[in-house]
Order: sequence, then C-alpha cells, then structure tokens
Amino acid sequence: MLRIRPLALAGRFRDAMRPGRGRTTSAVALGAAGALVAGIVVSGMGAAGANPDLSDIGAWLTNDSKNSVSHVNGLTGQVDGRVKLPAGSSTQLQVSEDGKSILVLDETTNTVSRIDPAQLTVPQTADFSTMGSGLQLKSGGGRAWLVDAANGTVQPIDPVSLAPIGAVIDAGGKPLGESQADPNGTLWVPVASTGQIVPFNGDKIGAPIKLGDPGGPLLLTMASGRPVVTDVRGGTVYVVSGSGIERSIKIPEEMLQGAPEKKLAAGLSEGPVVPVLAADTGKLSLFNVDTGSITAVPLNVQAHEYAPPQVLGAKVYIPDRSNGTLLVYNTVQAKFEEPLKVTGAPGPMESYVRDGLLWVNDPGNATAAVVNVQGQIHLIGKYENTPGPGNGNASGSATPTPGKSVPEGGVTSTAPEASSSAPVPSEATTEEPSSDPSTGAPPDLPGPPDSGGSDNGLPTIVPPVIPPDDNGGGNGNGNGNGGGNGNGGGSDPTPPPSPDPTTERPNPPAPTKTQTTPPPAPSTPPPVTPPPNPPTTTTPPPNPPSTSAKPPTTPTTNPPATTTKPTTPPPATSTKPPSSSTKPPTTPPGGGIKPPGTPQATSSAGKITVTFTPASGSTPQQYQLFGAAADQRVWPGSIAPGQSYAFTVSGGSCDKEYKFYVRAVYANGYANSKSSTAVRPCVIPGKAAGLNASAAKGGDAKLDWQAPSNTGGGTVSYQTWWTRGTTSGAKKSTDATGYTFTDTNGKNGTYKFTVVAKNGAGSNSSSTATLTQALKWSASNAAYAPEKLPDPSPPSPSGPGDGTGAVTYAAVTAPNRRTGPVPIM
Repeated sequence: MLRIRPLALAGRFRDAMRPGRGRTTSAVALGAAGALVAGIVVSGMGAAGANPDLSDIGAWLTNDSKNSVSHVNGLTGQVDGRVKLPAGSSTQLQVSEDGKSILVLDETTNTVSRIDPAQLTVPQTADFSTMGSGLQLKSGGGRAWLVDAANGTVQPIDPVSLAPIGAVIDAGGKPLGESQADPNGTLWVPVASTGQIVPFNGDKIGAPIKLGDPGGPLLLTMASGRPVVTDVRGGTVYVVSGSGIERSIKIPEEMLQGAPEKKLAAGLSEGPVVPVLAADTGKLSLFNVDTGSITAVPLNVQAHEYAPPQVLGAKVYIPDRSNGTLLVYNTVQAKFEEPLKVTGAPGPMESYVRDGLLWVNDPGNATAAVVNVQGQIHLIGKYENTPGPGNGNASGSATPTPGKSVPEGGVTSTAPEASSSAPVPSEATTEEPSSDPSTGAPPDLPGPPDSGGSDNGLPTIVPPVIPPDDNGGGNGNGNGNGGGNGNGGGSDPTPPPSPDPTTERPNPPAPTKTQTTPPPAPSTPPPVTPPPNPPTTTTPPPNPPSTSAKPPTTPTTNPPATTTKPTTPPPATSTKPPSSSTKPPTTPPGGGIKPPGTPQATSSAGKITVTFTPASGSTPQQYQLFGAAADQRVWPGSIAPGQSYAFTVSGGSCDKEYKFYVRAVYANGYANSKSSTAVRPCVIPGKAAGLNASAAKGGDAKLDWQAPSNTGGGTVSYQTWWTRGTTSGAKKSTDATGYTFTDTNGKNGTYKFTVVAKNGAGSNSSSTATLTQALKWSASNAAYAPEKLPDPSPPSPSGPGDGTGAVTYAAVTAPNRRTGPVPIM
C-alpha cells in the first residue's frame, strides 16, 4: 500500500513555492502536488479513513463568536475543517501548535482543549480556573506550558493528557512579558521587573540571563528558532541562548524616541530578520541577527492602533487594527505598496508567519486572510462552507477558491453550520479597490503611508511604476530573507575620486524672484555641520549657481516642495532637507515636479546603502544624495532615471549615526525627499585571535591577543576577564590588544580568559575569544603581599559603597494581546 508522509509532502509544497523558481516550474509543481492531495482526500488514505485529510501547510484560526476553530489550507485559502469547543460565553481563544499537538485555550474560562485533527474531535479538556486571568498558552518541541503573566508563574502541562507536570514555578518577578517556546522544547519568559529573560526546560527553571535595567519593556521574538530580545529602554537587541548573551546590536537612537509601550516586535520570524516598529513615531527597523546589519526607514503612519509588524520575503506587513487592513512596505523598492484589505473594519487583528505564509485573523470577524511570499492574498470566509472571492491582492482581487462541504467536529457530534453560519461581510468579498489615480487606494482606506515629501498626513500619490532594472533594483517578488535591499552584495564598487574641495561644484537650481506673490520662506535647518555636496555628474543641471547664499531663517511648517528657474543660490545643505512652498511658474508634462520617496538606510561594514523610490511626477534629469559628512564618499555621484535607485556611502565613524535625503533634479527646479532614519556605517566585528597568557611579577596575569581581521567597519575595543573555578575577576575594558590582570593574586590553577571584541554596532558570540590555560607563579614572581582577608570591623559611614540611594520605576503592567496593557494592582 502506498504511504505518503505528510511532512515530506509539506516540504515539497514549500520547495515548489519558494521564490526564485520560475512561474512555470512553480505552477507545474503546485498542480501536481494539488492533484496528489486531492487523490488522498478522495480515496480516504491514511489512519483517518473517510475523515478529511487536513493540509500540513495550513493553520488553525479562532472564531470567538462561534466558540470554534477552523483549519485553513494555506495554498488555497479554503476552510477544510472546523471544530467546536466546550461551550463558553464571550470567549477569547488562543491556539498553540508546534507540529506535534494542537492546543486551544479559552481565556474566559481558563479551559485548555486538545484537538485531534484526524477525527476533528476534542478528546481532552482540562480546567485551570484556579490560575489568574490573562494566561498564555505556549508549546514547542513536544512540550507545553501555561504562563500566568499577572502572577509571574509558569505551569508545565502534558501536551497530550493536559495534566499539570509538577508544581507551579515562580519566574522571579511579575508581570511577565509575552513568552515564546523554541523548537527544542525550551520556554523563554521575559521578566521586565528584573530586566532578565528566564528559560524553562520542561518543568525545570534555568538560570536567568541579565539583559538590562529593571522596569523597561522586553520584547521577545523567536527568530529562526533563536530567542531575540529587544530591550526598549536599554536600546539594545540581544540574541540569547542557554549559555547567556550571544550577540548584542545597538538600536538606532531615533527608534528609541516616543513611548516605550508603543514599540512593537514580531513574536515569530522564520528568518534572521527581526522587525521592530515604533507605532507612535512611525520608525521601522529590521535587525538581521546573523550579520548585525540594520535596515531603517521612517514611515508616515497615521495615529492608528497597530499590531506587531511581520516580515515575509522582502516585504514588511503592518496590521492596522483601526481599519482592518495590512500596510505593505517593500524593502527592495523602498516604498509602500497598496494596502491589503482584510476585514475592512476595526478589530483585534492578529498575524504571524508560518511555513512561508502570513496568516491574518480577527477572532471576532468572519473574514481572515493568508498572504504568500509574492504578496498575493487569499481572503478566508471562516464561517462559510463555500468561501468566495474578495479583494485586496496584488492584482486587485483575492484568488477565488472552489467551494466544498466543510467537515466539522467537536466534543460531541454536530451537524455542519451551513444554515446558521454568518456570511462573510459583503465589503470583504465584493468591493473592489478604487483605481482612481488621484488616490491609488480604496475609498474607505488611507493611501500608501509614505510616498515622500509630505507632512500633512498620509499622501495620496499614486505608487510609481519602477522601470526595468538590470542592476539589482529588485522586482518586489520577495527574496526569501526578509531583510534584503535589492542592492546585491559582493565587493564594494570603486568610488570616484574625491572632488577637490576648493573647486566649485554645481548645485541644483534655486527659486526665482519673478513670482507675483512672494512664497513663504523655508524653515531654518538645525544647527549641524553642513555635509559636502554630492560629487558632480558628467551632465550637471543647467546654469549651476554659486554656493555662497546664507540659509533662510524664517520658519514655516510647509513640507519640502519644488523650486523654480534658478536666479539666486540655494541654501546650504544639511542633514535636514530644506523646505520651500515655491511653485514653478509652469507645470512640466508628466505630473509636475515631485519628490522621491523617503529613502531607507541599511548598514554594513564601512558603508551605508541608501535605497529610494523614484519620483512619481514628471521624469527628472537625475537624482542626487545629500547628508554625507566630510569624511564620507557617495557613489555614484548621481543616478539617472531607469538605473538602480541606490547610493553607497562609504566612510564615516562607527560611533556616529548618519541620515540622508535624495533630491530629484528637474530642468526647471528640484524637489527633496524626507530624511532617512540615521544608522551607523558598520556591523559587529569578528573575534580576537592568538590569545596568550602568562604569569607575571607580583602575582599578576598577562594576556595578549591579536586584533580581529574583520573590524566590521569600526574601531574595535575589548572587554576581558578571567575565571578560575567558581571565582571570577572583574571585567576590564581596553583599546589595546593586551591586558595585565592585577587581581589574580598569584593563585596557581587553571584560568579561563575571555576577550570580547566590540565596536559602535555592538558585539556577539562570534566576537568572543577564549583561552583556558594553567598558570603557576614561581617564588620570585609570587605576590609581594599575602591575600588580604576581609576586615571584620563594620564599614565606616563615610566609606565607599554605603550609599542608600534607590531607583523608582513607573508601575509595570501585564500585557494583554488584544486590549493592551492592564494595570496590575
């Protein structure tokens, strides 16, 4: 008898749908695999017999109003199974599945249920009503836990029988943050009140890992199966393991602005990229925990309620709970795409990425959605037996799926809900997005959050059509790594020679004085050191003016706009784009003078890549980059329309952050983009080499090493210390490639020396070098004085270390996944 392994089949599905395969290949593979699944379902192969065979590439979505969960096929968006749960009123459901078990928690009754997907039944339930409210249900690696965030405890449970395993475990503080389980069966619990993350290996608590100061929010993301913690108050992203901190990455300073509780991070990421959004300031950063690289961009978002961002392929999806849509940011093209409409109504929309698919669900709404790596959306009618087509994907409508009878199950045998299920809201299935070029968005949705150059809410600029690009500009179809910028890799391009600073270089045209009505004066740039102009191009703009004009001083709130034919010099450049409300006397064909999109900046070793979207108006002559410091070089000097829209800025200091803006130069004026988020031109360094230790005079220990060959583009400093058995020396910092420890006291024994290399970007486990060596001091090299014993007398009131200062932190609240923080009394 033919046997087919579902997991192997799922793997073939994923391989067939990976980006990079040709459309024909993917279509053939998908068709063959779909036919195979259909044959299995029809013939009833497998242990379930005539019962439905549920796709492994799918998800269980909660239906709070129906007190049920629906299984959805991820490739078609088709509901292929539904299970009713024990009766409850106003339920709030959580689903936790790890590939080995499917568990559901009713938050209103604290009842846990286990689903048998083959029989569509609930064979086990367990009552945990004695635990507090706001429980978290987590599972991973064949283990399961209930996390009581309010009371600061964890209860391990058997994922099959649902019986408690051992006693409730105190996590060491409260309230607890959102926890996550890794594939190896370890639960990771953030404890904000202590600034630690605590691992639970089954029913055993591990050693807490100290991350930052107590009281600050700790956002946990499971990235490629590794726990990554964003310390909002401390400004650092940490990668941790059972042995401690493996890597630390500094967060851009602009990301730390705004309210700490408004920082949002994805709970799960299938790749190494962790997205973090400042929902109140609109700053978005993507942290690649493999390379230490950061991609940052400022977003012009509305004052809405957002759920944590998700990364799938080369796109970032931000659920907008205020209107039931997904904001879509393309990291390759550095621009927003059309928002995807899911429910079209306010609600506690949730999202996560699994098996290369983005799942979006509002537990109280009849409609959910699944998005693939190409950005195509399938709308899901959770209550319908025959889900219908909707709208919102890349081509303007969701892909229709064939209807079929949906099998149902539950605690007791029930009939299908076909006659009683609520229909999908008509606006989610029949309304098509507006094609009005003046808005570029459905009538009831906001326009793309940022097309650059406007400060008056969300602009309504039609997304530009990107010209064909043979130089790696990206095609928006995803690259599978979540953080790509479409600029390629490899060796740095050879920059042009630095221009002579004494040679006057052409600047873009400035405003004319022939206006009948004087325009408002531009705002005054901040007091910063003006960066050099971009290198000159082979074809400079016509009539270049001189650069001797003084900056304007009259403030205005107008955004950067266009200028007219040059008769006067433009203001001096700075890291802030100059603003002007001057309009050209004539409107060029093709839509007028418009600015480029807000650029995104990506850090790497010794350079920053600045990617931007071309202007959506008439075609400019060229694009230039501004904001580079005196010790930085920009390549290329300018970009012509149709080329790869990316500048490379080399040089600069790893201890500083830099921001840039792009200017579109037209025949009769120019327009500036908004500024990028500031990033550093460096990444984490490699580790020191050639460690050597020796016993020195006076009982000291001398340690020498070689600098890492990979500096990450910054000046490297070191932190070093020693351990001998259970005794450790104090951590010492140095810029030299060696250190002499004076606290070893000539104690013979085996020492372990640790050296951590770091620069302005941070450090990681690959920056850490160790040496274990036995040291023995001769009589002549022994310590000159015996080891001092503690003084039994009480310390002097005026001596060091007797201060009684205390630090008071604001009241910490326990998070609620739908309603926000809940004060803990």
